[in-house]
Amino acid sequence: MVTRPATRSAKRGAGTDLAPRVEPVQARAKATVERLLATTAELLEEVGVDGFTTNLLAERADVRIRTVYRYFPNKLAVIVAVTERNAEQERQMLNRISPLGDPEVPLEEAIDRLWDGYMRGAGKIAGFVAIRRALQATPELREVENRVNVRLAEELAVALRRRGIELPRRQMTALARTFVESTAALLDFAHLDGRPQQRALIRELKRMSTAYLQSYLEPPPRRR
Repeated sequence: MVTRPATRSAKRGAGTDLAPRVEPVQARAKATVERLLATTAELLEEVGVDGFTTNLLAERADVRIRTVYRYFPNKLAVIVAVTERNAEQERQMLNRISPLGDPEVPLEEAIDRLWDGYMRGAGKIAGFVAIRRALQATPELREVENRVNVRLAEELAVALRRRGIELPRRQMTALARTFVESTAALLDFAHLDGRPQQRALIRELKRMSTAYLQSYLEPPPRRR
């Protein structure tokens, strides 16, 4: 056997099975799945979610349609797999470039390094913009984005505590989710827009991010 059953329960949504059928184990099977995911990213750039089909994927990846269905039950499951792979790449990239958790780095500098590095890294992820668009296409895919944002917010909360922001857990969760959701929306807008407008949007994103977090680092005004 070259594969093993994949866990399904965490990826079900609205009656659609979004879990892979099997998880590849041997090198050849892993290479096949990787080719399917890479081809999916390319096709989403070309034809979008509506034009993407498993038949088109099989043709472009030069595999039989039954090979696609060996690993994925439907086209949304393939898109989810691509999205989660990219989300993990994005998370690792942010962990490498983010100095938000280092109180020795001034906040404004940390924000500049975070978003400049993010934009450079995102440009190297195949199909990044198309996959971001795809996440808004269906309730199932929006739920995938929500799970990704929850994970990012949890990691952001840890970094902010290291920087010195001390809040009750519920308030810290709200701060982190607000930061992640608002910046994600602006970053999507920036990716969809062209230069020089993109540069202007990133400058405003930096200002907004810095001011928002700085408000929690400054001592509250004394009551008179």
